[in-house]
Amino acid sequence: MGRKSLLSMINSATKPEKDYAEEFFNAFTKHIEKENTKERHPSFNITPSGLKCLRAIVYRLSGVKTDGFTPSYSLCGITESGSNRHEVNQGYIDSIETFNFIDVGKYVKEHKLPLEVGEKKDFESPYETHLYDRKNHISFLVDGIIEFSGKTFILEIKTMVQTKFWKIKDDVPDEYKLQATCYSLLLGIPQVMFLFEDRNILTKKCLVYTPTEEEKNNMRDLIASCNDYVNKKIVPAKPVVDRKVCSYCDYKKTCSKSVKAYSSEEDEKYSE
Repeated sequence: MGRKSLLSMINSATKPEKDYAEEFFNAFTKHIEKENTKERHPSFNITPSGLKCLRAIVYRLSGVKTDGFTPSYSLCGITESGSNRHEVNQGYIDSIETFNFIDVGKYVKEHKLPLEVGEKKDFESPYETHLYDRKNHISFLVDGIIEFSGKTFILEIKTMVQTKFWKIKDDVPDEYKLQATCYSLLLGIPQVMFLFEDRNILTKKCLVYTPTEEEKNNMRDLIASCNDYVNKKIVPAKPVVDRKVCSYCDYKKTCSKSVKAYSSEEDEKYSE
């Protein structure tokens, strides 16, 4: 046995238990972050859940590279937990005999909506379907379409921390109304059924949101405005948004430089 091997055995034998725990913890959490850190490419599409900032939408549509983001292991867990809770709740809803959980892809085809149905991947939830509006450069994923009591609703599930959950009273929070309006406009379904869930103790609350015609017209204008900015290669002024929107934005560094958005490779050197 060599000297290095002997020293290694001695050090291992005298190593405190807390050091093993720390070593395990660091290896485990770093692996989670590594597995969830991938180069994020622009989707070149508007997403209804990301309508809070016009400038970010234009960057996305223009093909501007994202800043790059390494999520913390806890944020990874929150995201995974939300996805898991979505599927569990969807399964319960689907098993209610008086409810009809409609296949979104079939609904689109039967109603001849101008939407493209994405191919279902094996690892994705069986209850969700990717949809694309190629004309307006929109991609989205609804949590479901349900029928009960003679009415049809778009289903939207939101899981959140307890403090945020208990702030919801008799009205859908403003931050979700744009997304609901976009879904309603694209699917031609007047009402959205929100299922809110407290991530801590899994208490639930339901609210129905019905976008007005004025809200739908404003949504049409917003979508048209996004595409117009891109076609003219103009970056809109930075809007006033909640600081949390900026905190998790893929273009935070780019935006801070007030750079110009381009889609071509040769124009990646942004000018002030």
